[in-house]
Amino acid sequence: MKEVEIRPEISSSVDVILEYKRGNIDRSDAIIRFSALTGLDYDLAKSFIEPLTKHNVVPLFKTPK
Repeated sequence: MKEVEIRPEISSSVDVILEYKRGNIDRSDAIIRFSALTGLDYDLAKSFIEPLTKHNVVPLFKTPK
């Protein structure tokens, strides 16, 4: 079986996404860090980060079903 190389920039880019989803960093920091780690330009990194939802956001008003 072929050994898999774990690259630190890939691991770190996943960490950035997790930190953003947990609410530990804001959207602009997440986009900048993700862009720097992956080598993607800002707009492409933004298209990955913007649709993500955060786990620390609670709706103020729930709509009845």
